[in-house]
Amino acid sequence: KRTEELTQQGREAYDAQRTKITTAIESGKEGANKRVDDIRERVEDTRKRLQEQVDEAKKRVKAVDEKEEAPTKRKTAAKKK
Repeated sequence: KRTEELTQQGREAYDAQRTKITTAIESGKEGANKRVDDIRERVEDTRKRLQEQVDEAKKRVKAVDEKEEAPTKRKTAAKKK
């Protein structure tokens, strides 16, 4: 009978430890998932910001190109006359 009691206590202790470990693992996974989500969000924000900067730079380059082309066209037209 004493052996059965010890066996039962051992099982209960094992189950308690297993539950504790499982809970800790789940909690760790939730924390890790939250960190991953935060990183994904920051990456997406950075990508959008960089894309906006690229778009602005393209607009500036286009504006400069148009300004440089305009006088050339005028000079060519003047030479033809």
